[in-house]
Amino acid sequence: MNKRFAYFMIFLAMIVTLSACAPKAKGIIVETVMPAQIDITSEAALEGDSLMQAIIVDRIRQPGGKIYKNKTISFYVRSALKDALNQTHVFNIRGPGSHMSAPRIRPVVERFYVAKDVVADGYVTRRGVAAINFSLTSSSGNKVGSTTETAEIVNRQPIGAQLRPRADIMKEMATDICQDFVKKIVPTPKKEFRQFASGNTTVNNGVKAAMNRDWDLAIDLWKDVVASDPKNAPATYNLGIAYEAKKMLRRALKQYKAARKLDTGNSLYQRTYAKLKRKLKTSKKIDNIKDEIREESMDASD
Repeated sequence: MNKRFAYFMIFLAMIVTLSACAPKAKGIIVETVMPAQIDITSEAALEGDSLMQAIIVDRIRQPGGKIYKNKTISFYVRSALKDALNQTHVFNIRGPGSHMSAPRIRPVVERFYVAKDVVADGYVTRRGVAAINFSLTSSSGNKVGSTTETAEIVNRQPIGAQLRPRADIMKEMATDICQDFVKKIVPTPKKEFRQFASGNTTVNNGVKAAMNRDWDLAIDLWKDVVASDPKNAPATYNLGIAYEAKKMLRRALKQYKAARKLDTGNSLYQRTYAKLKRKLKTSKKIDNIKDEIREESMDASD
């Protein structure tokens, strides 16, 4: 038994050693943008809506469709939702009375309360629970998506200590829920790894220069390779990384696409091309939205 265990430990040590000796992939970190989980912009555009030129926040309702009776909670939820949308700088918010044809957010409060304080074992506990369903509809009234966000806040203090005010707990729950919802309909920034491709000596020298952030030298080296060997896929692909690092995204996409055609079986080239294409598509939506909001603000000030 002891011999088997000893052999196993030796085998495990060999695996760890080999893993440590394995060459690590060389590359850089780039900033990208992930599409929204619930992409109302593309869905609404299919029905002719402008890319979020305006979005209407409907009245707060209860299950069944009636207006939510608790005006205090309605105020907290509506204020928190407008604040969360405004912080993204990509939405032009309109009130429920707007006659504009635009996508609409319909919040439905499923539960929202702060329970009675519970005393036990020398402590007092105050607990808040909330759940709100947000449905998204296009300007024509067709449902695009729906999600329910929840929040729970528990405040526990020794008997005699001051608990958080109920109003503060309700405000925090409204804020947390609305921010979680808005994150689902807004593209989010993300960092991604771009792995360099290895090749001949000149290609690899370009990788070394790029790892030292000497992009001008790296680009010159890879361009020299492509000039003498137009079918060199690693140099073509690495040029794409260099252009992406320098925020020249259209050029980068062109290089990735070319590398993908030169080496159709290379999964690295395929993945990188798809990632940048998605990034450009999402970024374009955000830019269009911001341009529309900026133009409307300028028209309003004239």
